Amino acid sequence: MHTVYDRGNQPPVPVSFNEKGQPNGDNASEFSNFIATLVKTHIPLGHEDWRLVPVEKKNALLTTLRKYYVVDDKLKDYVMGTAHKKWRDFKADLKKKFFKPEKTDEEILTLRVEDNRVSYDDCVWLIKFWRSEEAEKRSEQGKKNRSSQKVLHTSGSKSHARVAAEMHKEKGYAPRRDEVFVRTHISKRDETTMTAETSKVIKDIDTAIEEHPELLEKSIQQGDILSHVLGKERNGYVRCVGLGPTAGSLGIPGAQKLKSTKLQMAELEAEKAWRTNEALMDHMDDFKEDTKAQMDALMAEMAEMRSMLSQSIAGNKNFMHTSEIQPEASVGEYSTADQSVHDVDSIGEEEVVMQELREAQQQYEKKRAEAAQLIRKKKEAAQRLNNEAELQKRKEAELLHKKKEEALMQKNNEQDMQKKREIESKKKQEDLMQKKKEQDMQKKREADLKKKKEATVTQKNHQKGNEVILFNVYRDHTTPVAKATILATDRKKIVGGRELGTECCEVVVNYIIKRDAILPRPIGDVTTMGQAQGRTIAWLYKHLEVDKSKMKQASPPQEE
Repeated sequence: MHTVYDRGNQPPVPVSFNEKGQPNGDNASEFSNFIATLVKTHIPLGHEDWRLVPVEKKNALLTTLRKYYVVDDKLKDYVMGTAHKKWRDFKADLKKKFFKPEKTDEEILTLRVEDNRVSYDDCVWLIKFWRSEEAEKRSEQGKKNRSSQKVLHTSGSKSHARVAAEMHKEKGYAPRRDEVFVRTHISKRDETTMTAETSKVIKDIDTAIEEHPELLEKSIQQGDILSHVLGKERNGYVRCVGLGPTAGSLGIPGAQKLKSTKLQMAELEAEKAWRTNEALMDHMDDFKEDTKAQMDALMAEMAEMRSMLSQSIAGNKNFMHTSEIQPEASVGEYSTADQSVHDVDSIGEEEVVMQELREAQQQYEKKRAEAAQLIRKKKEAAQRLNNEAELQKRKEAELLHKKKEEALMQKNNEQDMQKKREIESKKKQEDLMQKKKEQDMQKKREADLKKKKEATVTQKNHQKGNEVILFNVYRDHTTPVAKATILATDRKKIVGGRELGTECCEVVVNYIIKRDAILPRPIGDVTTMGQAQGRTIAWLYKHLEVDKSKMKQASPPQEE
């Protein structure tokens, strides 16, 4: 960047840019690199977020940049966007070069020796931040994001704006975004892509053009080919457009962020203050040029008068000298009366010359006084303009600070609203889970109550002395395993060392159907139905039925 600094007092160099406010000329790369140089020397590193960097520092960067380049207002978004990116990249480079978790703070502080652009306070802040959990979380997220980037460009350091400008010259029209994508993602050397995912995107673009040729006429705001293939744009960066413009600034539907009235008014006031300051600076430049021209003319006039005065004085001295050495007239050449007339004429001419000298001296002094007064007035006017410019600068700085505070307040409000929504959502989920839990408990209570009722009904239906069929308790519940007689239904009765309870009754096994059927409540070594012949055992009500054939046989005959 020595070539830029070496320009010294030369006029600022113009920077050509496109309609989106992006440099696209031959000096675009130099312009971007010089912004990076100013960032490393003007912007402090001890901040987590670019928005927390003082506005005064950003204005100082812009003011310094304008000493070397003509920075139009349309370029300001690009300048600030580039400065933000270079600021983040510089911190990342420092971390990669100097930071190792196993090193002590004193060892890492040596980076100030190797890179004197980093102040001691910034160095201490960076080390503390790099060791924090927040920095580790950001680092992991950054690595994850980089690993997920599969569509890689091949344009190197050349910006998309410069590529688009070159294509415009070649084709004679402004290229579409899909054309810029293909140009910047295919190698010029062998016309290949860097990844299979990139090849797939290019193939999808060709397919979209064949299937939807009407999209070729649509703008980025209307949804062009690239939007159709890659989907909706994220706010902050637009694919194949480059730094500077955002989805919101380009008017892409759904990407505009609403600003508060206070923020809009602050921006308008800041813009007015900036315009006023620019007008004052222009007026001051014109005033300086006008004053210089007037002073040059006045000094020339004074020099001319000084020359005339010098000539008059020299002429008078020559005249007096000539008069003193005039030879005496010959006897009889002049009469006494003629000599007297000559003396009178000589005295009168001398007085005239002296009077002219006095008048010239007075005129010179008068002009010099006028020049001094004019200089004093010009200085006072210049001081007044400087004061007004400083006042406008302070007003602009206050408005920008107000804008920054408003943006931070809006961000905090959004974060608070987000936290509130998360808390409400969490509470709602907890309420739903509690409600579901209560419903499950209610269902369980209802099921238990129903089970008890069924058990009660079952006990009533299966009374003592009834002949019943026992069904398999395990596996197939429809398989009969034995026939038995109910001996007791008292839930307090002990059978096999346990009370019957509400679920079982006491039966005596009369006839075995399935010998290997397992008993629900084994009695000592008796575990299967084959061992329970003629014994009393406990059996579940839900796995037995009254033997209807026995009931028919036991019913009395009907009267004729």
